[in-house]
Amino acid sequence: MHSSITVLKPAPDIALVTLYEAKVALKIPTTSTADDELLRFMILRASDEVQTLCSRFFPKEQVIETFREIENPITKLYLSRWPVKSDDIVSVEVDGNGADFDIDSESGKLSLWGGNFWAETVIATYSGGYAIPQEVPPALRQAVLLFTRDAYYSAQRGDSSIRSITHKESRIMYFDPNAKSGSSGGGGASGSPAQRAAKDLLQRFTRLTA
Repeated sequence: MHSSITVLKPAPDIALVTLYEAKVALKIPTTSTADDELLRFMILRASDEVQTLCSRFFPKEQVIETFREIENPITKLYLSRWPVKSDDIVSVEVDGNGADFDIDSESGKLSLWGGNFWAETVIATYSGGYAIPQEVPPALRQAVLLFTRDAYYSAQRGDSSIRSITHKESRIMYFDPNAKSGSSGGGGASGSPAQRAAKDLLQRFTRLTA
């Protein structure tokens, strides 16, 4: 089985947090506009990074999703965009005919009434995902803010691999405000402490099994 997506109404934005939230998290005065362009870039980059890690598109869009070559007896289908409210489903067609189904809103799971099997081709027209920014869950926001904060501090530093600069008798030491006491520095395959914390938060937003 494989599925394809046609977007009917794209999301107006992909930023999962607001500029205001990023400033508060970074302790930047909300009245300051000096870093606004940099922060917007960091927010978009962090939002896209989160979606890539979860293999999922979070902002709410209206789409047509087509499932083809459903060979094995399958009683449930998982829509690619979720959560999905029942009112946001326009239609579900099974081999060209309408179908009676149940939807689990939080997971996007479609089940036919009576435990029947899905046929070879299923076409679902629906809106799925989070209306941003108001519907984005706090844990997902926090993950985006952690990535944003990590990127912002690295940009301010100029090179995240630099820990200190020494010239004659003067020395400048860089401190990672995201690092926990006693933890090792950032970098490496697992990323910085902030990145590892963000990835832990993202586990609940990733669909691991069908």
